[in-house]
Amino acid sequence: MKAPVCNFCLTNSILCINDQNKLDEGKISQLDIEVSRTLYKLQKKHKAIDALNVIKAEEVDSTLLVFVNPLRPLNFNEIKAINDDLKQIFGREVRIIEQNASKSRVIQELLLPIKIVAHSSVWLPDGSQIFKITVKSSEIKGLEKLIESMKNLAKSVLKTEIFIDIT
Repeated sequence: MKAPVCNFCLTNSILCINDQNKLDEGKISQLDIEVSRTLYKLQKKHKAIDALNVIKAEEVDSTLLVFVNPLRPLNFNEIKAINDDLKQIFGREVRIIEQNASKSRVIQELLLPIKIVAHSSVWLPDGSQIFKITVKSSEIKGLEKLIESMKNLAKSVLKTEIFIDIT
């Protein structure tokens, strides 16, 4: 795993001079450090964390977003398992987002555990774009509130309007 801080800082409660300077200059945040340390501790349980390059962590609408560049492709089951463990630790929704992934991949990561059946881009007459997602109604039972919050999150992360079609 590669983190915004060095291995010494991941394993200790204090920061080295270099990482303290990064924190003071605003290049990294305290949340970046907390998330990186937590992921470091979870490495033994989730081998997929070894393949992560943690870029940054942000809190958006009470959801913790962890932006990563994976060194190998991650499957959604691995991402969901890590999300669930981080949710227990931090006490709020957590989503691991691949920074350079396609829009459909990012939306799928946000909507986990719901599976996307289909997706498409819809261009409106005014030149704007809507991203249409189709999910099965059997997938969303009890998750309506989650869908709405993740829809708003997708809009803020991707800067694109999202329409979710339930079939």
